[in-house]
Amino acid sequence: MKFVLLFLSASIFLLIGCNSASNNGQSDNVNIESPKENPPIPKSQSLPNQTVPGRNVVVEDERIVPEAAVDDRNVDYTSFAKSVCACGQRSNDLNSQMEAYANAGNSQAFTKMVPEVNSAYEASVACAVKAANGLGSEFSLRTLVKQMKANCGEFHDKLAFQMVMGIKDR
Repeated sequence: MKFVLLFLSASIFLLIGCNSASNNGQSDNVNIESPKENPPIPKSQSLPNQTVPGRNVVVEDERIVPEAAVDDRNVDYTSFAKSVCACGQRSNDLNSQMEAYANAGNSQAFTKMVPEVNSAYEASVACAVKAANGLGSEFSLRTLVKQMKANCGEFHDKLAFQMVMGIKDR
C-alpha cells in the first residue's frame, strides 16, 4: 500500500515538474477554449471579391473566389489574351535580346538597350490597358493570366506582370 502511494505521489510530482519545465517558467494557466479574437484564416477559406473602385476589374489572389462575382460571359479570353500579348511582343523580343547580351557578358550593349526596353515596356502597358478598356465588360485578371500563359508562348514574367498590373490599376 505504501508503495502504491509512493508511486502515485512520484508520478504526480513528475507530471507537475515536467509540465512546468515545458512551459519555460510561464504560468500554468492554460485557456483550452478556442480564441475569440482574430482567428487565423485558413488558406482554403475564401474571402469576398475585391473590386477596384470605379472600375470593372476584379482583383484576385489565391484566397479569393474569382468568377462568381464577375459577369464575364461575353469575354473571349483567348482573343483578349492574344491582344494583350501582342501589345507586349516588341518588349518581349527586346527583353530576350537584352538577356542574350547579359549572358554573353556584353554589358555595353545591355546598358545601351535599357532606355529602349523601358520605353517599349511603357508602350506595352499602355496598349494592354487600351485593350482592356475596349473590352466593355467585367473580366477576371486570373483568367486573363491563365489565357496569356496558354496562348502567348514564352513571355517574360516581369513584362506580363507589369501589363496585368497596368490593367488592374487603370
